Amino acid sequence: SIRETRLEVISALEAADVGSVNLVESADAARGAVEAMFQPSRYMSTPWTGINNVIRGWRPGGLYIIGARPSVGKSLIVQKTALELAKRGNVILETFEMSATEVATRLISSLTGIHLSRLSGARADGTTTLSDRDKTLIYEARDYLGSLPLRCGDRAATTLDIREHARDTSMRGPIAGIIVDYLGLMTSVGRVESRVQEVSRFTRELKRLAMEFDCPVIVACQLNRESAKDGTRPPSLTDLRESGSIEQDADVVILLSEDKASADAKNEDVGINADIAKNRQGPRRTIPLVRLGGTATIQDDPSRSIE
Repeated sequence: SIRETRLEVISALEAADVGSVNLVESADAARGAVEAMFQPSRYMSTPWTGINNVIRGWRPGGLYIIGARPSVGKSLIVQKTALELAKRGNVILETFEMSATEVATRLISSLTGIHLSRLSGARADGTTTLSDRDKTLIYEARDYLGSLPLRCGDRAATTLDIREHARDTSMRGPIAGIIVDYLGLMTSVGRVESRVQEVSRFTRELKRLAMEFDCPVIVACQLNRESAKDGTRPPSLTDLRESGSIEQDADVVILLSEDKASADAKNEDVGINADIAKNRQGPRRTIPLVRLGGTATIQDDPSRSIE
């Protein structure tokens, strides 16, 4: 289409411009590095204390991968991240798996503590289980979300679409984060030789977006089916689909898995282990979290410790 051709040309020109940056002398690089050491940190906190203690937060220019099997919690992680980053600046949440309305419903459930099942609409006779207090909380959450510089794209599917959204959003001010949910549903403009090459192009271009717009890019990614066959081991980097380029381009990879031993059959809360499998800026470690399924949120889990 004309639009796709235009975006391809713009992308190619921007890539050429990025590649034409002058070489930096080591003295200038060292001077800049030392100056940065004494300036306020540019890392932006994640919503989880344990993860912050290991990766410090989301770093502008960094590419972060959140990997998990379906229904473990990767979408909840990136949605809560979008909500938190929107307190710092403009945020783009590209969601390919659900509509913007579905995302907003989850966020309202998380903000209000009202069970998702009670936010699915009125009965046939027009009645609901919501109290007046519930309705007040819902309207307050709606207004709060409306006040945040958070934009949700539920139709994009290519890196060119994401770039166009980022360029448009940057006109409003600095971008605090670009979030993609999820990598497996992205597509390419034109033909590609293999899915491995296609994913390699995606991660390379997403990393370039992070550097170009000086913001963290946080990408949800699904793990291979093989990772679920052996329930005795935690997921590893090799469980990432087309893992080579993802592992290579990412600054941080966090792999989520359910902690079966902590599951309580009486409620919907399930322990989640967040394994920081790659951390270019620091150590690797596993952090205990808990998924509160009824209200679509993930929190720190102080009740568990992981060696």
